[in-house]
Amino acid sequence: MVSPNRNKRSFVVFVNVCRWLLALVLMLSGFLKAVDPVGGMYKLQEYASAFSLTGMSDGWLTAFALVQAAAEFLVGLYLFMGIYRAFIPFMALLAMLLFTPFTLYIWMSGVVSDCGCFGETVVMSNSMTFLKNVLLLVLAVVAFAWRRLFVRRLSSNTR
Repeated sequence: MVSPNRNKRSFVVFVNVCRWLLALVLMLSGFLKAVDPVGGMYKLQEYASAFSLTGMSDGWLTAFALVQAAAEFLVGLYLFMGIYRAFIPFMALLAMLLFTPFTLYIWMSGVVSDCGCFGETVVMSNSMTFLKNVLLLVLAVVAFAWRRLFVRRLSSNTR
């Protein structure tokens, strides 16, 4: 017979593993995009031309690529550390709720050859990108729904 405490501990471990996996993917993605902001700018130019958003300068696109990379990395880092557990899991969930239908549209329409999710380092097909985002969406839902179960290594004073 399994005790209720053991089930609770197993669920806490499950929630934290989901959180850490999501965080690692976000940190990796943000880091790889930050390494090559010009490549991110080129990818954003490809998206802009695919969606007829002309008139955006290279400077603005580069700045947006850097902000996106920094935001992804910081959300991943804060999620990994369990910092701001009311706000950061919500931001991760919001991002995945936006990107998942977007990647479905890109997969179905084929307007862009690859998403650029991991910069120029990892090139993924649109179908793989969508499946990855579905998995990350599930992880984000788990992290958001049970954010009170996060194991934190930093106290509020240490943050």
